[in-house]
Amino acid sequence: MSAWQPIATAPRDGTCVLLWWPFWCPKRPTIGWFGYKGIEQWIAPECLEGDGAPPTHWMPLPDPPEGA
Repeated sequence: MSAWQPIATAPRDGTCVLLWWPFWCPKRPTIGWFGYKGIEQWIAPECLEGDGAPPTHWMPLPDPPEGA
């Protein structure tokens, strides 16, 4: 797995990535993507989106288990 990278380097094409989003999910990473919900923004279904600080770091999701 890759190391955490600055959010400015994250893909903005709808690719799901692992996000470090201390404003909304301060104790754990979450899966999300950059998309459009009225405005372009980071989206993570288990966190609130919109107002507030954006995620600070990201990394690619790991490959699924063999045979999955």
